[in-house]
Amino acid sequence: RTPRKQLAMNYRAASSEFSCSVNLTAGEGKDIAVPDVSDLRSPIQKAQKIADEAMDELDKFSRYLGRNADGRGSIEAQALLPARLWGLFPSAELEGLREWARERVAAGGLVPALEVVSRLEGSSPKKLGKRQLTGAADALARIGFGMAPDPRFSLRAPRIDEPVVMFDLGETVEQLETVSPAYRAALFELALATFVAHSDSKIVEAERRALRDKVEAISGIGDPERKRLHANLTWYLEVAPDMSWLRSRLKEVDAEHHLTLRAAVVVIAHADSIIRSEEVACIEKIYKALGIDAGLVYADLHAGDAPDGPVRVRAAEPEAPGERIPAEPQSRGGALNAARIAAIRSDTERVSNVLGEIFAADDDAGDGAPREHALPTALPGLDSKHADLVTLLIQRDHWTLQGFADIAGEQGLLPSGALEAINEWAFQKFEEALLDEYDGYDVSPDIAGALRAEMAKEDS
Repeated sequence: RTPRKQLAMNYRAASSEFSCSVNLTAGEGKDIAVPDVSDLRSPIQKAQKIADEAMDELDKFSRYLGRNADGRGSIEAQALLPARLWGLFPSAELEGLREWARERVAAGGLVPALEVVSRLEGSSPKKLGKRQLTGAADALARIGFGMAPDPRFSLRAPRIDEPVVMFDLGETVEQLETVSPAYRAALFELALATFVAHSDSKIVEAERRALRDKVEAISGIGDPERKRLHANLTWYLEVAPDMSWLRSRLKEVDAEHHLTLRAAVVVIAHADSIIRSEEVACIEKIYKALGIDAGLVYADLHAGDAPDGPVRVRAAEPEAPGERIPAEPQSRGGALNAARIAAIRSDTERVSNVLGEIFAADDDAGDGAPREHALPTALPGLDSKHADLVTLLIQRDHWTLQGFADIAGEQGLLPSGALEAINEWAFQKFEEALLDEYDGYDVSPDIAGALRAEMAKEDS
């Protein structure tokens, strides 16, 4: 509606000696009064909606410039502009980025993470942060290419010396952070499945095929998300998931989803028709993290992917007397070697018994000798070497990879084994990992504080 009130301007001198009114007019003859729209809601609401949409579309560009004051004019800044503005700010570098991305995808897609960020930012950072990787993923998506893993959804971001996977999205995407719940769930299942596939340090073609088939069979996602899952699978196959990545997520899984995850890992163990002891041990770790009895591993592996329930032959209908009931279909579970699984379990128990006797003998022999390191009472469940290592670790908030390797070596421990043992112990005691692996190792401040407090109490 046309506002009744006309826009007017009133002026009053600061000295209050005079004042005047000015009638504002428009048009060629200056004879059209200017309506005052300030009292109208509809025009303001429409203008506000336009402003909000513009701010949303420029949000990523604005945030990038906020983090990088000198980033204006960079390839990443250009890519983060809304596509409709590219024509106003033509960039030969952006076309060069597209060509570079096409070449990398055609070559297989595995590209060093540092190369991707350096290409976009124009310089090589000393370390990679989540913001840099997220910005890189968003910038590439604006020109139709994806990058996996996306730090917003992955279990962890790639380190500076690790690759990422570039792939063709098939379309430009401006809201890469919007994904379906089915995509998130499938991404975690893929991580678990590849963790099992990596357990024997060798992934055979049958396992790769089973993992690819799993992605194709996922329902509730579209083609773009399926492409992203395939790219993440490629990354998981290249960079093996670690139990320390998975454990915290496994703790959050509710009981109704346990069966889905159990099925996912068992299917991969069966993929090559051979159940290896490493795979059994790996699945046991997953079951323990889920809070499930590890003894169910053998039952699940024995059951395999055999159908669980009645098999419908055909709909019931009256038949002539004497018709024979069809024979029950043979379960595909017969392909599994139950004797081999039992043998693996027997071997595991036998080795455990032998080692137990050896260590028991060592303990008996050493009872009379004084111990070099008394086990701190704050660290029950760790031997003296690992306890001493933990005591050193909690003195800092962060350790480099080399720094951790050095202090582990001083205790006569291998870094990878020490990391797993310490985090296993921390999860049992605190339900959280002590060391979080990212550009070295971050030490959990909560656990470190609790341990220091307990040790101080013992000393007093």
